[in-house]
Amino acid sequence: MAPYWVGTSWKMNKTLSEALQFADALAAFVPDFDPAIQPFVIPPFTAARQVKAALADTRVKVGAQNMHWADAG
Repeated sequence: MAPYWVGTSWKMNKTLSEALQFADALAAFVPDFDPAIQPFVIPPFTAARQVKAALADTRVKVGAQNMHWADAG
């Protein structure tokens, strides 16, 4: 059976510090996730590299997205 992908896209709503705090908190919960769940996050472009590094030793997948004209959201 294919895994259920569960995650979130942050758009440009978190600072680097906030993104890393979230990644650290998520990493602490990942071992308790059901194996049928594939967690993922799509952080702001400005934090993608650091979040990927913070989650490197976990099952969490890190994605990316394009940009939009709005300043936030």
